Amino acid sequence: KAEGEKGTRSGEHIVVTCEGGMVFDRRESRATFEKNVVATQGRDSVRGDSMIVEFESTGREPSGTAKPAGELMTLRRVIIRSERKDGVVARGPDRDGSGDRLEYDGRAGLVIFSGSPCRTVQKSGKQTYRLEGSEIRFGRSRLIAGGGTLPAGMAADSQKMLITGAPARAVSVPTEAGQSSSLAGRRILFDRDSRMIWIRGDEKFPAQGEQKKNRMTAAEIQFSQKTDTRGEKIVGRGPGRLEMNTRRTDAQGTHTGTAAVSFAGDVTYSSEEHQARFTGGVKLVDGTTTSRSQTLTVEFSEDAAADRMEIKQIVAAGDVVVTGEKRSASGEKLIYDYPSTGPDVLVATLTAKPGKMCEMRASELLARSARIDMVETRTGEGRTAIRAKSEGRGALFHQPKPDPGDTKPRREGFEVHYEQSGSYDEAARKAVFEGNVRVKRGDMDLDARHVVMDFTKEKSEGTEEREAAERLKLVGITATDDVRYASGPADNRIQATGEKLVWDRRKDTAEIRGGTGPKDFARVVRDESELEAPVILAFLKDGKLDRAVATGGGHMTGRTRSRKGTDKGKPREFDVTWTGEGVYETLEPGSGTGVPTAMIRVEGSVRAVSGDADVSADLVRVYLGPESETPGAGTLRQEVRSAVATGNARAKMFMPEGNYYRHAKGDSLEWDRLERRMVVMSKTGDAVVWDNSNEWTGRRLVVNRTAEGRIEAESTSGRRIVFYDEGMPPSPSKDAREWKPIY
Repeated sequence: KAEGEKGTRSGEHIVVTCEGGMVFDRRESRATFEKNVVATQGRDSVRGDSMIVEFESTGREPSGTAKPAGELMTLRRVIIRSERKDGVVARGPDRDGSGDRLEYDGRAGLVIFSGSPCRTVQKSGKQTYRLEGSEIRFGRSRLIAGGGTLPAGMAADSQKMLITGAPARAVSVPTEAGQSSSLAGRRILFDRDSRMIWIRGDEKFPAQGEQKKNRMTAAEIQFSQKTDTRGEKIVGRGPGRLEMNTRRTDAQGTHTGTAAVSFAGDVTYSSEEHQARFTGGVKLVDGTTTSRSQTLTVEFSEDAAADRMEIKQIVAAGDVVVTGEKRSASGEKLIYDYPSTGPDVLVATLTAKPGKMCEMRASELLARSARIDMVETRTGEGRTAIRAKSEGRGALFHQPKPDPGDTKPRREGFEVHYEQSGSYDEAARKAVFEGNVRVKRGDMDLDARHVVMDFTKEKSEGTEEREAAERLKLVGITATDDVRYASGPADNRIQATGEKLVWDRRKDTAEIRGGTGPKDFARVVRDESELEAPVILAFLKDGKLDRAVATGGGHMTGRTRSRKGTDKGKPREFDVTWTGEGVYETLEPGSGTGVPTAMIRVEGSVRAVSGDADVSADLVRVYLGPESETPGAGTLRQEVRSAVATGNARAKMFMPEGNYYRHAKGDSLEWDRLERRMVVMSKTGDAVVWDNSNEWTGRRLVVNRTAEGRIEAESTSGRRIVFYDEGMPPSPSKDAREWKPIY
């Protein structure tokens, strides 16, 4: 009678043959067999060089007709040894094995193979296990020396197999359709009753499990399964690593790859939940992307028969840091979804801790916000484009990369801060921001409630076309609602306000508009000059102002410097209004002193007031030149050189020498500051210049503001008369006759 793993077996004879001899010692209840020993019981057999059998008497067997009554013996222990190359060989319908030593313990119900190594093939259910180690145990007991604790769900008296070694190995091959798996470690424990496998490892030989070309290594791994076909669960204790062959399916087809997850804590995989969860210092490497976090959850598809694990979702939480070839991110939680239908290949959500900001980088763009949502879409030809959006306060930074061989980028970056939301569409090459938006680019600051930015992609020198697609260039900005703009160095800064600003880099233009109200003008301020108009359009050249057009009427104020008498050098305010169009433009550079470099033209009921001077006309042109060393800076850091007023031109000027006003009117009026001369002309009638006691008329009147105070008048026939201010003495350098009036 034998108490074995299949219960009590009696009545089956054990037939033993040997070539070297047999010794049976009744007092010791022991039998010894030597040389080419073969023991057979039913369909089971074992072969070795020697065998020792220990018995225990259990009483007498009842007598019967088939055989005489005798004493019934129970196998206490069987030890079989072999020094052959193939060692002890055991064969049976459910198990084949070999090793240097085979031991059967009747009391414990154990079968033990030992050797270096020993191997067995065990059939269980629909699986065939190939086992290898320095020792293999079979039986219904704990099988673990030292009273070690079994995993939850594994009973002490269940049917088990234990493999130990350096390392212990096991390969499971399904007898029907399915995937084989391999296990390794210092110790592998199978529980047939609970359908569990427990693998323990150490630093040299960690626990390992491999199936469907996916491999896990850890300090400890537990496998459990409800049935042969479903309910698989894997629990790993770190430090460990999971290597996966992955696939993702979208509208463009199936894409394969590899991924690896390292973890310091635990991992739990459930086939019913289609999910794997990692804890404790998790690191995920997926292609060229690396993610680090405290926890990681990976959700797979339901296709358990697939050779590759199809990832549907990845959730990383706790101090998340992602680095990649084109993208990087950091925050508290990151969710990756991989849609199987539609053009989208990746949907990501990144969130930060309360009160903190998360970051996401795509190529040269860096976004910061409490939450960032991103979608990656295939655009054809194997390329993808992203759409990203953030809610709440955030910022976007454009950080250009230098071209190969350069130490600094050739393109200027920018940064955008906002309070409500921000979005970026790579395919549309557009970014939209809402809520107290501030844009900074070099020395330019732009504030508005709503800002739209347009980009283009350019190819940099020494780069391939794919790399060129990564390089962004800002080509346009549209800002609306309470727009405030400032640009230039601190000592020469331009400021503008309005309801809408449009900057177009391709056209080199910037347009700012006022509101819909009659007094809601756009406004531009530089130094002490201020321009107001419903619409102001600026044309740029090499980043500098080349031409500006103000339409719908306008108003301009500022200061110049007085050049006369005791007020010399003191500021003098001016004020210009018009109802038509105002234009500022630079002129081609000339040579010589007094050559103008810019012109201002305003038309439509123009009126200009500066100090005690008042000029009105249908159209006024003002010519400007560079600021001289003497005081007198005018608008746009330039001085007024001359001015021309045409169409119902009128002027009134205070003459401090005589404490009176001088008036002028005509079809046109010209004034030259350097020559200190005013010319009044009329084509349809006589021009008129008058003061409190004198009046001059003629087709052309010239008023000189020199020390002589001379006035010239011309008639239609070309006759000229010259007048001098009363009390002005003749010049000693000229003949007195020259001071007489000429008729």
